[in-house]
Amino acid sequence: MHAVSGREDRSWFRSAAGLRFAVEIGLIVAAKLALLAVLYFAFVAPQPRADTSAAAMRAHVLPATSAADAHAPAVP
Repeated sequence: MHAVSGREDRSWFRSAAGLRFAVEIGLIVAAKLALLAVLYFAFVAPQPRADTSAAAMRAHVLPATSAADAHAPAVP
């Protein structure tokens, strides 16, 4: 066994320089997350969504062949 004094047992991260390093890294990570959130809400979130209603899907899958067919009543 060897005797270790309290000073040598202390980690570098517990020192003033280590605390400053941790705060700087934390601020950098927080700033990057904030920037990513701003970019997401500015460019990705406002994208228009496709209309998925039943009427829109029917018009997409079974389009009218002509303008007259579009206004004609359906014949059973």
